[in-house]
Amino acid sequence: MNDINEIYRIRSISTAVIDEKYRNILYKVYLKNGDSFSITVILPLTGRPTFTSAIIDDAHEFINGVKVIKLENGEYGYLREADNKLLPYRYDYATDFNNSGYALVAKDGLVSWIDRTFKYLSSDGMMVEDYINNKSSFKGYIDVYNFTNGSIPLSKVSTDRKVSYFGLDGKIKEFYMYDGKFSDYPYTSFNVGGLFDGNGIAIDDEKILFAKGYFCTIYDFIKICKQNGTFLKLSEAIDNSFNNVKRRK
Repeated sequence: MNDINEIYRIRSISTAVIDEKYRNILYKVYLKNGDSFSITVILPLTGRPTFTSAIIDDAHEFINGVKVIKLENGEYGYLREADNKLLPYRYDYATDFNNSGYALVAKDGLVSWIDRTFKYLSSDGMMVEDYINNKSSFKGYIDVYNFTNGSIPLSKVSTDRKVSYFGLDGKIKEFYMYDGKFSDYPYTSFNVGGLFDGNGIAIDDEKILFAKGYFCTIYDFIKICKQNGTFLKLSEAIDNSFNNVKRRK
């Protein structure tokens, strides 16, 4: 299963040292239909598996000029359609590219997005180059969700300390706090961070996030609603959105 359209979420579960030479990495792939499967990868204690160009699975179709392949050493990579060339990038798991030019990949116990140039989203929120030799340099996320539906698609990406949202523009989404006026500086991470529903609303602890790029606390939301006379109508809408978020977790 490498079709990105079928994938809902990829999470890194654990990394454990087996002995003085090898480590064991476990990922879990969640599908949109509710199913899931696990991927176990055994890697050298440091670095990547011994390089090989021997392909054992190239059954996928070309999408956006490349297709996912699996190599003899268990790694995943991409074959370029224009010249049938095997590209040098290697992953523990990889998906097809979506229509916007992004693919989900797992490497060295972490997960992230790559773009058409094979830059990946690092945990500091930047698209960066990946080493293509045997070194381990991948600094992705523990948990990555596919892009949400709606007018502003966003992907929830999480480390063990923060939650951020990645947009199709290749940037981490910036949110401005609103309490009657907008804050002067953006927030790019949150403590929990729910998934945005079709209306572009997510819940983070006591914060309500709007995909358009702002958020407010529930206290400020109630205050604003009372002031403009729409409290009952808007609070009901938030209750419905909150319940939708909980069902999708």
